[in-house]
Amino acid sequence: ERYVQWRAILQSKTGDATPILRRVVLKAGLRVVPAAGEAKARVVAGTPAQRAVSSYSFAYQEPTERLARLREQYDLEKVIAGGDSELEKLVALRNWCRYTAPKGWDSGRTQWCPPWDALVILETNKEPLALCMCTHYSTLFVQTAAALGYVARHVILDHHCVAEVWCNQLRKWVLMDTGNAHEPELNCHFEHNGVPLNALEIRRLWQAKRTGEIEVVYAQRPRRCADDPEAQKHCAFPSYRRFAIPLRNNHLDTPFPGELTQGHGQYFCDAYLWWEDDPVPGESPEYGMVSNRVEDFYWSVNETTIKLAASGVPGAVSVTLETMTPNFEKFEVRIDGKGWQSKRQSFRWKLKPGRNVLEARSVNSFGVAGPVSRQEVELNK
Repeated sequence: ERYVQWRAILQSKTGDATPILRRVVLKAGLRVVPAAGEAKARVVAGTPAQRAVSSYSFAYQEPTERLARLREQYDLEKVIAGGDSELEKLVALRNWCRYTAPKGWDSGRTQWCPPWDALVILETNKEPLALCMCTHYSTLFVQTAAALGYVARHVILDHHCVAEVWCNQLRKWVLMDTGNAHEPELNCHFEHNGVPLNALEIRRLWQAKRTGEIEVVYAQRPRRCADDPEAQKHCAFPSYRRFAIPLRNNHLDTPFPGELTQGHGQYFCDAYLWWEDDPVPGESPEYGMVSNRVEDFYWSVNETTIKLAASGVPGAVSVTLETMTPNFEKFEVRIDGKGWQSKRQSFRWKLKPGRNVLEARSVNSFGVAGPVSRQEVELNK
């Protein structure tokens, strides 16, 4: 089975002319005839392709001197060293970010609201010298995660700010609520049936009046049901009536486009994408960018797609690897359970009689490996 996808991007150099697509022609001809007596290969199992793509572009944080300083000056590798799984490492990072300013929501001597800049926030949040609230705790998490090679972004709720991070271990986006209360130990994430949730999943459970099914997972406290009276005080599920994401996480490089005092008052910046349940905006009509397409908010990151094709060489198939990995460094491949080795995007896979297993993953410039994709091929004489 084969399929074709295509996209047309229409542009105009003048404001009074609308580009028009008048015709699309697609021609293809393919016929594969195996030679007499040639061994036949067939795919018997594989990882489903995870290629959700947003309609919007996203500006990812690149490795910079400031990002390296954040990682080294605060010894972030040590912060997550105790985590056995990737999720545990991210929870440890979230907990550390919250405890950098035990006394939150205090503007200190300067009475100043810092921008979304972790290096500035970490210099001013101890005494404190300046404000550190939910927006800034989320900023710390997003940018320290980026410094460690993970993809995270802010999520703006109704009068609250949290973060989401792509977890390679779970192959999904996970919400982290770093600054939800004056008590630092209340930083948390949420799970449903043991699976960490994102903002849209939380919103839908709240809309369905099913928050009693949600578990609040703390870094240093026992789990609680989200409907527990003590948990309700900081879960703030009504805040999920609407949410938005900035279309970038490179705020360590530049504060613009954005607001220098974001969160200190109402949100005036119109550079965020807001979720709407329906095509006609109901929750956030005052903003210019809205969408009810899930993939616009929850696209796939770091996934590797393995494409197989006939090679023309008996007993071998052609392999092409594809990925959307920010700060991509290389592909790694493992054949039949042997060690990982670097591979080019396209190569020939020599098969042996019987079962053959190919695993592939992307690795970014921080050394973080993405989820493992797998294809199993059987070669019969």
